[in-house]
Amino acid sequence: MEYLGISHKNGAPYWPQSNGEVESGNETILKIVRIARLEGKDWRKALENFLFQYRVTPHTVTGGSTAELLMGRKLRDKLPRVEFSKDRATEAHWQQLLRERDNRAKLRQKEYADRTRGAKHSNIEEGDNVLLKHTREKKLSPNYEPEPC
Repeated sequence: MEYLGISHKNGAPYWPQSNGEVESGNETILKIVRIARLEGKDWRKALENFLFQYRVTPHTVTGGSTAELLMGRKLRDKLPRVEFSKDRATEAHWQQLLRERDNRAKLRQKEYADRTRGAKHSNIEEGDNVLLKHTREKKLSPNYEPEPC
């Protein structure tokens, strides 16, 4: 991940909204599998077809499909496309522009999510003592572990 310039960020445990993009993708995959099973089709083949179409569909932020970005060429599919000319000075410059567009889109999404959920900045730092929240076993048991972590 370091070689590719990817920074790994962990989400909050037991809070699927912090990883909404993955949760949304999982929901779509489950929907494809359910439909294939209801229609009596092979769900593996249906999932394979769906993933192929997903991978050749251009992304709104990058302007290219994931297959094109990964392999540097377009894969042939059955959907008609309108071709746009791309002015690419160099491959490195184009990759930098894609990263900038992606970062701007992610920042807009984060600001929207923070604004709608009323998120506030936390002043907790590494080494601070905190109480760990857990699910209650009984109605009268505390919400937090009694000892600070």
